[in-house]
Amino acid sequence: MHLLRLIVLCALMGVGGGCLAQPNAWRVLVHASGPYDLSERYVRELIALALEKGNPPGTEVQIDLTEPMSKSRAIAVLREGQRAGFVLNIAGPVADAPLIRIGMPTFFGVSDYRICFGRPGLQREVDRIRSVRDLQRYTFAHGLGWADTPVLRANGLQVLEVQRIDSIFKMMRLGRVDLFCRNLLEVLPEVSAAPPDVNVLDGFLLRYPAPHYLYVHERDRALAEVLQTGLTAAVRDGSAQALLRRHLKATQQRFDLKSRRVIPLAGGYDYPHEGLPRLEFLP
Repeated sequence: MHLLRLIVLCALMGVGGGCLAQPNAWRVLVHASGPYDLSERYVRELIALALEKGNPPGTEVQIDLTEPMSKSRAIAVLREGQRAGFVLNIAGPVADAPLIRIGMPTFFGVSDYRICFGRPGLQREVDRIRSVRDLQRYTFAHGLGWADTPVLRANGLQVLEVQRIDSIFKMMRLGRVDLFCRNLLEVLPEVSAAPPDVNVLDGFLLRYPAPHYLYVHERDRALAEVLQTGLTAAVRDGSAQALLRRHLKATQQRFDLKSRRVIPLAGGYDYPHEGLPRLEFLP
């Protein structure tokens, strides 16, 4: 595919050597956390799009994936500058030095929303869930070390951190946890991984500021400039929004996102929404 051929994303771990192999060619390695982080395909394609828009025509780009690696390990690799040209999508606050942040949130506001799996039988109670206070009687499962866990706890929600997502689904089936809430780009493929009696709940979405940004090491300033220029151009001409809509189309159709009531949580990692594209499929 032409778009994927034209990408430059040197991510965590893996191959040594510089990202800029020759004047008109980039070599990149992209983070892969494993089979359960299903928003990564969108992020890779967004980076590919940014590099296509930010580079002269004819620029050659190669993308490789890392072996599965946790996000905390990936951040350590990036900060230590272990790989040239490493680009990583990070949620939550990060001490910038010695990193450069690309100044456009990768999900354009979509990551502020969460849709929730519920344990067997919980769907019968959904109509009574209308506020944070209503949610405080339930236990939420979260991945170990996830950036937004403090946000849920600050709202008085009970959170149990679990190492693996498949373990979370097993615990839900056994009734040990009640809710497991996911980024809108992650939820649909995970439906097939969930037990038959663990379902995505109708009725509501959670919302709190949860931006993700691309980061590179400060020595990759040229790469950062290309990504910033290309991402800005892709938003300006609408191609970035079209990519996001394409990835979310099936989720919107299946779960009717726009008709859901929104339960806002206090706190989060606030960021400016001015200039972000309007996403008409969200409430």
